[in-house]
Amino acid sequence: MKRGFTLIEILVVVSIISLLILIGFFMARGQYLKGRDARRKSDIHKIQETLEEYEKDHDCYPEPDLVICQPGTGLVPYMAQIPCDPATGLSYYYENDGLSCAKWYRIFIFLDNPSDVSIIPSIGPNGAYNFYLA
Repeated sequence: MKRGFTLIEILVVVSIISLLILIGFFMARGQYLKGRDARRKSDIHKIQETLEEYEKDHDCYPEPDLVICQPGTGLVPYMAQIPCDPATGLSYYYENDGLSCAKWYRIFIFLDNPSDVSIIPSIGPNGAYNFYLA
């Protein structure tokens, strides 16, 4: 009498293992998205603090071309390096009132995690963002 596994038993085990791997992948992906969103929120909060310090010294908020992450040195000495979006590597979208001495600003980002409670759908230029600080 030969001992071993039948094809059905092997297929059941492989199916269960595949299902567990798939579930783990989606759970890990959700945590990864939350982590990236936390980084984005932290980045724009740091930029916001920097903008407020800049405004205290200049009585105006900076022009948009100073608040870009490449090369990222537009707000030195207030901030050594302006951070980029962790997923795209692009600058966060910064706008002000467009006057020569801006009195307000907004920083827009797009959050990946759809279950984040702070999401505001379709805001910013062309409705392309879902979170901002002002």
